[in-house]
Amino acid sequence: MTSSHNGHISKKIKSITDIRRQEVDEKINKMKTKVEEQKKTLETIDGEQSLLIQSGCDSYIKDVEKTSEEIHQIVNHYKHIEMTTAFDFRDTETQNLKGTRVFFQRLYNASSDRLLKFENLLQEPDDNLFFLEWKGLQTEYQTMTEESVQPLSSQRQMSSFNQDTFTRAIIDGIDKQFQMGLSGELQLKERKIIELLDENNKLKTEIKERNVKEVALLKDKETAVATLTEEKDILNGKLKEKQYEIDHLIQLFPVIS
Repeated sequence: MTSSHNGHISKKIKSITDIRRQEVDEKINKMKTKVEEQKKTLETIDGEQSLLIQSGCDSYIKDVEKTSEEIHQIVNHYKHIEMTTAFDFRDTETQNLKGTRVFFQRLYNASSDRLLKFENLLQEPDDNLFFLEWKGLQTEYQTMTEESVQPLSSQRQMSSFNQDTFTRAIIDGIDKQFQMGLSGELQLKERKIIELLDENNKLKTEIKERNVKEVALLKDKETAVATLTEEKDILNGKLKEKQYEIDHLIQLFPVIS
């Protein structure tokens, strides 16, 4: 623009522009403040508040895991009691059954041996030898008959698992652990359960001791019977030898017969 008129217009535009520049500068300052505030807000969200969320979640999970672990310990405690009861019953009854089997195995072996002797006796063609061996086997037959009378006692069965008692014990244990406040009735039941468990353990100990004594007696009896059987076999062998000598003498000196 070259005219004075235009120059006047140019001066007016500059004045307005300066005002607008000042307004823009003020807005920039306000926007800077806003941006700074929003930046701090984002930093708070990303930092303090995010950490607060994570910290709260971690603390919650930690408490859940701690409580769950304590409950698991209570459950495992009463589970261990019940499992020990089952294992003790199994071990005790298995030991008893082994002792019973040893006893009847000996009877079986002795009976089989005597059966074989009787079968061999039936094949003896010599009447004198048959008669002598038959007399010797009569005592063994009588012993076998007496021993065979002993019946096999029925196997003791383990009582059924009481789910109600087990569950109540766990609930009472949880109640006590977390101090939820047991009623007087539940406290009495808890003490009663503890007393019964103590009595049960004492009875199991006594049963184990009796079983050990029973097995020892069975072994002693088995040893004594085996010794007697061996002695009888020796005597029968000597008797047979004497009979052979007698038969031989009879053949040499028929007059004696």
